[in-house]
Amino acid sequence: MLTVLCTDMGAAQALIPVITQVKNVLVLADSRGQAKVALKKADIPFRLLTKKQAIPLGDALLTSTTPIQKENGKIVHYGREAEAWHLAKHKKIPAIAVMDKYTKTEVFDLFTEVATGGKSFPDKVCLPHDFALKEMRKLGFPRKHLTVTGNPHFDNVKRKAKRKYKKRVIPVFLSSQRYMLQAGMDNLPLLKVVVDTVKDADVVVKPHPKDSAATIKQYQKCGAIIDKTSDTEEWVLSMREDEFCTGSASTVLEFATFADKLALSIQLGATQEDMITNVMGITPHAYSAHAAKTLIKQALHDQKFRNRWKQRRKKLKQKNATKAVMEILQKYL
Repeated sequence: MLTVLCTDMGAAQALIPVITQVKNVLVLADSRGQAKVALKKADIPFRLLTKKQAIPLGDALLTSTTPIQKENGKIVHYGREAEAWHLAKHKKIPAIAVMDKYTKTEVFDLFTEVATGGKSFPDKVCLPHDFALKEMRKLGFPRKHLTVTGNPHFDNVKRKAKRKYKKRVIPVFLSSQRYMLQAGMDNLPLLKVVVDTVKDADVVVKPHPKDSAATIKQYQKCGAIIDKTSDTEEWVLSMREDEFCTGSASTVLEFATFADKLALSIQLGATQEDMITNVMGITPHAYSAHAAKTLIKQALHDQKFRNRWKQRRKKLKQKNATKAVMEILQKYL
């Protein structure tokens, strides 16, 4: 039995290609995150963990009757609850983590036990790229636990997608306004900069699922068109060569970058950890309104600018990440 734990959208998306290749599998989704949305879209059956079960996750699993308790069970885990690693070791169950993205904050969330503050590791951590490996080694994480596989969700980013818009549009993918305010930023100034600078295309906003109706009305007042229905990834994949997408540090921008699409990261007044592709030097980014306007104008009209960043994105090439994760998994099955 393979038990898969997913706590958010990116987690589920990274693990879905693996889940579909395993016959005997139990999928658990944290009700607090968006994992259930991705799993439903992929028609994958799952069991929903309630908030009470998920906090702390280790306690829930120790008292559950799911196959996760069986000595011959296996755990593939993505989440912030390192109690699962501790539980796996206690039960002598092999455990594997598949990381869809890398940030220092997420790394410490993944491997720090809530109850004790101690560190706990699975047998293997599958990393999305070489940069993540180098950074985790700098942080002192044991090399024996780490391997670079790529993100299975990105194996199919070169697929063709049906285009919705006939004319040139600039999509803006926003993080939730609540999150932005907590991080010392605001979607409204960001959106205003984009709308004021883009003159020869429509600016179309894909609101975050957690944004309220009142917040969305504020986006409209900035002069943007609202699109609540388009599939985000299909939209990114259908972007024309003369288009780009933008936002702050949304995971959609990382997806676009892996899909070899131009994505601009605009973080006005940013105080939180930077988007990893900015740190890697493969996405254009700005932290002031003036710099953002310059960046947008270059993305709109400067082909040399576009070509330069296209060359930088070539650093992100990955082979078959799903196969790489499955090869590791097979060693424990």
